[in-house]
Amino acid sequence: MNSDREGQRKRAKHTRSKQGCRVCRIRRIRCDLVRPACLKCSSTGRKCEGYPTAPGDSCSALRLVPRSPFASSASSQQERRSLHYFQCQTAPQFTGHFDSDFWSSLVLQVGSREPCVQSAVVALGSLHEAFENCSTPGRPITTHQPSVHAYDYYSRAISLLNTHIRTEGWQGLDVSLICCILCVGFEWLRGCYAAADTHLRSGLLILRQWFENRGSGPCSISFFSPAGHLIRSQLTPMFTRLTLQARSFIATQYPWTPAMLEEKPIVDSKGLKAALESLEAILCQMYLQAEAYEEMNEQRLATFSNRLAHWSKLYAHHLSTVEPTPHTIVLVLLYETATIMLGTSHSYSQMQFDAYTPNFLRIVEMAELLSSSTTSRFSMDIETVPLLYYVGIKCRHSIIRRKAIALLASGARREGAWDGSATARLAEEIVHIEEGGVLDENEQHAVSATARVCNLRVHYNLEHRNVAFRFMRQHESVWSPERTVSW
Repeated sequence: MNSDREGQRKRAKHTRSKQGCRVCRIRRIRCDLVRPACLKCSSTGRKCEGYPTAPGDSCSALRLVPRSPFASSASSQQERRSLHYFQCQTAPQFTGHFDSDFWSSLVLQVGSREPCVQSAVVALGSLHEAFENCSTPGRPITTHQPSVHAYDYYSRAISLLNTHIRTEGWQGLDVSLICCILCVGFEWLRGCYAAADTHLRSGLLILRQWFENRGSGPCSISFFSPAGHLIRSQLTPMFTRLTLQARSFIATQYPWTPAMLEEKPIVDSKGLKAALESLEAILCQMYLQAEAYEEMNEQRLATFSNRLAHWSKLYAHHLSTVEPTPHTIVLVLLYETATIMLGTSHSYSQMQFDAYTPNFLRIVEMAELLSSSTTSRFSMDIETVPLLYYVGIKCRHSIIRRKAIALLASGARREGAWDGSATARLAEEIVHIEEGGVLDENEQHAVSATARVCNLRVHYNLEHRNVAFRFMRQHESVWSPERTVSW
């Protein structure tokens, strides 16, 4: 027996690494050492508990942790300035009222090791600073020095992204998708809608292919790997939200697939984020599926009406809050707008909108409350701008629609692709077309069925501060000549 034991292979002795985070060391996996929270933890939904300090190591005890993960890699003072601005201003504003790990942590973590993401972050931070400092709301920045710096880094980010795609392929899908989202944000911020649409469609096509193949293939990120979980849990919801916003701006079909939407049963929950996710899931099924681009039939109308009613019943305690918070106001705004859009989707008659005047009024009241507590001029999420514009062109109650337009003009906000100044000016023109001129704002005036605009074709040009559009009235089949309005 002794000889047998001596012949057995002995495990080589080694010292375990002390550099990984506490969670990765407990799980006995290699930590990627990203600070402040490693991706091995954050991408799988775990809470990274940080990095231990080696006992007796006086040098590490005195070592300072940099404020920004990019601090050591920033090559110039302007770059450090833009990175700091992104971390302190851009990320919180882009996150909106509902916390998003994508802007607050994920982008910063990945950017600390991926040059294409870092360059995109620098570009976005620089452009956002110029946008906020611009004295003329609604006009893209073309000459301000930080924006010149932003365009340089944006070009560098695109070049580095192309190199990343060529060298990493499907294995680097997560990084490519993160860069794609940043590029959409950059183009929306500077008002280049066509370029933003190209980035969004490209990302959706790649993401759809990955979902359809469920991450299979020797050179693809596994569906259930940590990176695959990151794509499904954080990046896909971001793409879905961006697509919803783009769909509201341009009535065209996007390569979105229901496979991107994780089916989660609507359960009674006190969580505001759960309420938002449940409502967004209903909106996706209503407006992003292929059937959404066809006329709403009675069966689909009944299905979505029941889902929306079920959602309202479960989260009624949020919708009827006596003292609403920004979070509950956003839920109310989305719910009321979805109610109107669904209720009027089965007919082309513009007269049916009159039945939803109380809903329009509540949208304006809630939007006014939210606007009073919002100071930022840009957000990646839908909050008030497209909803107030919807009230301005679809509500025929003179006082309510004018109040909505006044809120749009006074806020001068940009929400993704939606510009407050541009939409306010366009809505004013629609009121003029329907009501036949400027009327007393304190009086209600009836708008006849034949005077109501039912369709619009719009082209925004923020650089020249004008909107070109054609319209079609109720019961007409010919588009009007093109008109242009400026602000």
